[in-house]
Amino acid sequence: MPPPQPSRHVASARRTVVALNAASALAQLGQYGIGFVVLPVWLAARGMAPFALGVLGALQWFGMLAGIRAAPRLVARVGPRRGVVAGMALGMAGFALLALRWRWNWVPAGALIGLGLGLRWIALEPWLYALVAPHRRGRVVGVHETLIALAPIAGPAAAAALGMGRGALLALGLGASAAALAPLALAAVAPPQVADEPLHASDARALRLALLIVIGGGFVEGAFTALVPALGSAWRLAPAGVAALLAVYGVGALLLQFPLGWFADRHGARRAALLAALASLACCVALGAGSSGLRALMFVLGGTLNGFLTLGLVAALSAPGVPPTRAVGLVSVGFTAAAGIGPIVLGGVLQQRGAAALPWALAATLALLAAALWATREASSQVAPQPR
Repeated sequence: MPPPQPSRHVASARRTVVALNAASALAQLGQYGIGFVVLPVWLAARGMAPFALGVLGALQWFGMLAGIRAAPRLVARVGPRRGVVAGMALGMAGFALLALRWRWNWVPAGALIGLGLGLRWIALEPWLYALVAPHRRGRVVGVHETLIALAPIAGPAAAAALGMGRGALLALGLGASAAALAPLALAAVAPPQVADEPLHASDARALRLALLIVIGGGFVEGAFTALVPALGSAWRLAPAGVAALLAVYGVGALLLQFPLGWFADRHGARRAALLAALASLACCVALGAGSSGLRALMFVLGGTLNGFLTLGLVAALSAPGVPPTRAVGLVSVGFTAAAGIGPIVLGGVLQQRGAAALPWALAATLALLAAALWATREASSQVAPQPR
């Protein structure tokens, strides 16, 4: 007897999962890979000071935070598909502002790109995870985070190939965002409605651990992404050289998410995050000390710094009593708020101490995060790794 075929609804749900992953990867390429990674490099090459780069990073991250906060209400009104479209349209409007020959065009552009990313993030990801059985969500998170990790690789690489000019910035940012609309049109299954329930003690522990991981990791990752162009200028690297290093950073983000997820499956999200914090700390100390092997250090940092968001999502989604929308929303708010504060705080430090102080400032922050993760070992001991 032939095995039973999946129902039409199950097949449609699988196609929707694939379509949403593709739409997210393309939108992330435009909004993050170009808007968050390449745009600061381009502005630094045009003489922007470290503190101004920090302000740009804060505008982007706090714009994203505003989008995250507005997304649930927007999605409740117009549905997740239109919420995703609205987010991409706002990001495209931000890129269009960069075409203006106005000295301060980066201020509204950065805020709009961040706002659009936040809306698209919260409209799309809970939709995606709600279509997946709970025992498979860890793997889907890993696949999705790996796909969107292509953005900081492909963005700088494509911009460097096209000459790092204003035209390349606009073509890539607008083109990738527009291309994301095609797979989005194929997403046919709406997310099921899930009612919020009171948190159990184990759920609250999982969410506290998730917030610790993403707040500490978001502070460091946001500051590093926004301020590494200033560090490249201090090292007398050309913009194309900084873009190449950021591409290596992106390759690390792409290739090291699965090993971190594998480690979290077997040893728990807290231990995986502690490992990521200690590895990042070692890399930052090596950068500050002027060690050789710059590309290798950037590769590891790409995996570990981007891994904090992945591990925070794994920790939050391990709480069985928390709907995916609530888990993703809480993690994204914590990560984004911290990532907005990081560039401002460390940008001010660099303004006083010089761009070469960035690795040491990051190392100090990572040491605090590692200590906090170590201190939570008893509180998080019941957040056990999930069998896959």
